Amino acid sequence: MNFRTVLWTYFVRKNGTCDVKVYCSHENKKKYFSTGIQLLPKDWDERKEAVRNTHPLAARYNAKITRLRLDIERHFLEGGDWDNLFSKGSKNGLVEFLEKIITEGKNGLLSLTSGTVNNYQSLLTRLKGYEKKTGEHLTLEGIDMAFYQKFTAYLSTHGNCQLPGINKHIKVLKRVMNIGLERKIHQNTVHQEKGFRRPRLSKSDKVFLNEQEIITLENTDLSAQPHLQKELDRWLVAYYFLLRFSDLQEISSANLMQIDGTTFLRYRAGKTQKEATIPVRQRAMELMETYNFDFSWGTNQQANRQVKMAIAAAGINEMVTQGAITAPKSSIITMHTARRSAATNLYLSGQFSLKTIADLGGWENMKTLQLYLRCSNMDSAKLAAKSDYFR
Repeated sequence: MNFRTVLWTYFVRKNGTCDVKVYCSHENKKKYFSTGIQLLPKDWDERKEAVRNTHPLAARYNAKITRLRLDIERHFLEGGDWDNLFSKGSKNGLVEFLEKIITEGKNGLLSLTSGTVNNYQSLLTRLKGYEKKTGEHLTLEGIDMAFYQKFTAYLSTHGNCQLPGINKHIKVLKRVMNIGLERKIHQNTVHQEKGFRRPRLSKSDKVFLNEQEIITLENTDLSAQPHLQKELDRWLVAYYFLLRFSDLQEISSANLMQIDGTTFLRYRAGKTQKEATIPVRQRAMELMETYNFDFSWGTNQQANRQVKMAIAAAGINEMVTQGAITAPKSSIITMHTARRSAATNLYLSGQFSLKTIADLGGWENMKTLQLYLRCSNMDSAKLAAKSDYFR
């Protein structure tokens, strides 16, 4: 078992400081562990592998480094291995603490929705991937701006995340850090600093299907390919009710209600826990009855693959650009496009306010809804032209 303590000069902050890390090599495996200490190179004694005595916190920092090295050594000497290092009784390991939070959420010990637990689980997967990629062991005290910059870069390049995904993971990470503060497990407040922010979301450039394209889908006969017809019908139901895929899978006949002779679908959005009520159009009722009010089959990934094939078969294949991708429109459509398309078409109809659309679709935040709306400047101009103000 070999140890070294190093100043990580491969990444230098704007203020000139670098991380202090403990390197451990054991049983043909090596790993770097963050100490949570940041120093200027002038304050580090490379030969002694210690903080120079001239630094005002030298004694405290050196004791912290020694304690981490002893903890790792004791773990292996007592028969522990790499897989369970810091896993028992650890209050400092970020991954271990997040695993504890997820377990508490699943067991009802924390007030977390199933969707929130899934978001925590998704962050956990990325953090484990980051540790494996970098060889670092993340601690609550060791989270800093250098980690923020490296982790957001990792999410983009290796975590299969675009800006909305990075935004979500940083939001969850900040919440986990706050839970640790509330429980007095750590005193690190770097996540509350201005620079440790969720990346700003710009207006979405994702495609949507306009009303004419929706009519095309409604008139498309895929009975020769029943598996595609089934998925297309489910997509249309999601469109008619502005539903997320997870909420679509949960609806049943019990969600229907009658008010003054009109049928409504009422449900509680799993993501926001906001109740939404929306009128049921005749075509939607016909489809729900066809499938006995059960749209719970398969996964979102499977549905997305089938929907792409169904929409291609319907002939919606014009070349469009989404982000850096230019491809046939059918190849970009997903189940979630149904919700975005419905919100945009409601808005473009000029008959509904943003608040009404938000209520119908269970949006909690009006700014989030505005990100969904795929209107060009010309669309907005045409919409405004319908008002009395411009007549």
